[in-house]
Amino acid sequence: MVRRSWERAISIRTRLTLLYVTLLAVVLLSFSGFVYWSLSRSVRVATDRLLLTEAQALSSALEVGDGVLSLNLGAEEMPPGIVATLFDRDGKHVLETTNPSLVMVSTAVARAVQGEPTYTTVEAPDGTVWRVLTLPLRQDGEQVAVLQVARDERDLHAALRQLERLFAVAIPVTLVVAVALGQFLGWRALSPVDRLTRAAAQIGAEHLSARLPVQSRDEVGRLAATFNDLLDRLAAAFARERRFTANAAHELRTPLTLLIASADVTLERPRSAEEYRQVIAGIREDAARLSHLVDDLLVLARADAGTLRLAREPVDVAQLILATHERLLPLARARGVTLALGRLESALVLGDRVWLTRLLANLVENGLTYTLPGGTVTVSTGRRQSDVLIDVADTGPGIAPEHVPYIFEPFYRIDVSRSRDVGGSGLGLAISRWIARAHGGDVHVSSTLGIGSVFTVQLPEWRDE
Repeated sequence: MVRRSWERAISIRTRLTLLYVTLLAVVLLSFSGFVYWSLSRSVRVATDRLLLTEAQALSSALEVGDGVLSLNLGAEEMPPGIVATLFDRDGKHVLETTNPSLVMVSTAVARAVQGEPTYTTVEAPDGTVWRVLTLPLRQDGEQVAVLQVARDERDLHAALRQLERLFAVAIPVTLVVAVALGQFLGWRALSPVDRLTRAAAQIGAEHLSARLPVQSRDEVGRLAATFNDLLDRLAAAFARERRFTANAAHELRTPLTLLIASADVTLERPRSAEEYRQVIAGIREDAARLSHLVDDLLVLARADAGTLRLAREPVDVAQLILATHERLLPLARARGVTLALGRLESALVLGDRVWLTRLLANLVENGLTYTLPGGTVTVSTGRRQSDVLIDVADTGPGIAPEHVPYIFEPFYRIDVSRSRDVGGSGLGLAISRWIARAHGGDVHVSSTLGIGSVFTVQLPEWRDE
């Protein structure tokens, strides 16, 4: 909870800068530590090699005379910063030294007495630090003395301390500069986003025609283009919603107006029982139409909200067509239209039998509505690859090409006055397309003016493996 509050309180630019500076600090500290360790180790290795070289040179100058050991090397002959001390074979007595004030006796001498050379770092009484090589000396296979060669490490420690001071100053300065650069780069990188934010803040539901400027093809440009695509979809959705609402209000108002007008006319004066019966029959017909329209509106609303649930069971398309044909045959005869069956192939689809029946019934009723008396509506089915096709063909007036792309939109009518005469609401084809798509298929139409139309339902075939 605290972390989320912290993130909300700090801008993205500041967070990016902090992340960048933190990573840079880790890199600098790691690099500085590596350089410090590598340099000190390299200098230490070089010092140890120098001590070994000097010890080997001194051991070659060792002289034995009358049982007395001597190096015969004065302090002035030693390299700068190097001192040497010669002990007896037991490491207890100093036989010779180039610096009498600096005699280093340590556990290393005892180990050298045992024949083991060692490197150690010791601090002298005066506070100086020395690197010491303790080396056993042998002649004729017999240990005759112990030699210590030491080098003052004051210069090394001074250099390392100077390097530490350099790191202590350079790293903070670098991080401060990095913070400033990070803020500047963050501002430069995010300024296009700020401009997009200000432009987007000016776009409301009343100004969906406005679009964000796309000035580049980078991530910000792609963001603006994606946002513009979203605005296009929103504008289209708002237009559909406004159109749907206006059409729905108009469709609902028409039967309500008829109901009120019928009631007003009936109440103007006393009527006979037969007249009341006719008025009530008309009111019932208008109410039935109103109820059917409300049901269709609820179906589309629930479909758009995704709250409709479809059953999933194998459905034989041929049997579905036969049942629909039998149910709508009286309607076709009443309108003087022939309802015929074409080729029927038994095929299974996985879906909801009730909704699939409604899909087929909507298409057949649409064909019966727009086919003149004496015409024919033919229903047939077949297969194409892995799909089942249901064709509903009519011999009606056909659909002009400019109307075809919109024929499945809610309330879309080609001939408003004629469709109202036959009682259509303009929702049947929209519901049919939703049912088909909810089953993984679709509905298409092909039409020729003066010849007729063919509505084709495409559904995926189901096979029981």
